[in-house]
Amino acid sequence: MDTTTQGVARASGPKVPPPALRAACLLWLVAIGAGVVESVIGASGVIAAEGFGPGLAANIALRTVVYGGAALLVLHLYRGRGWARVALAVLLGCVGLATLVVPLAGWFAADGDAGAALAAADAADLAYYTVRGLHIAAVPAAMVAMFLPSSSAHLRGRPYRRADAAGTPDSPWVPPRRRERPVLRDRPLGVRGVRQGLVPR
Repeated sequence: MDTTTQGVARASGPKVPPPALRAACLLWLVAIGAGVVESVIGASGVIAAEGFGPGLAANIALRTVVYGGAALLVLHLYRGRGWARVALAVLLGCVGLATLVVPLAGWFAADGDAGAALAAADAADLAYYTVRGLHIAAVPAAMVAMFLPSSSAHLRGRPYRRADAAGTPDSPWVPPRRRERPVLRDRPLGVRGVRQGLVPR
């Protein structure tokens, strides 16, 4: 196998996601995990106050499907599926983030006092606020990371090498040229060639 064939074989092998795309997948998992923790804290409060009812059971089932589907989309994104990026951007980056930010913005618009809420919060409330803040921060960070040029190139199936120390942009991988063999010109061998058995007598 020559150098060109080896290079093509390496390019067609399993592709490792670039650091930006791996960071995006990690941030999406952080956001999903934060959503799960928020659900557990909220469900615990409802159970302590009202008990476990059918409404809470339906809510838990719905969140299980949502977070399980989101984790599956992250897995497909890690494997290089471009449609998973679109689905994550629409479902979690737009719709999901809106469900987190719009109620909070409405609360502040209605003269909500963050200082008073923190002063009156117990341990469960403080844990919920912390996890919610992590959730809100992880979503836009994941959106940015999965739309960086290296992530987009990987999802389009164009392998890129790392930028050099000077900070130049990534350039596409180009297979090395095949080394050409020198062409031997036909030369009359004469008597010496006959003696060495190179040509028939």
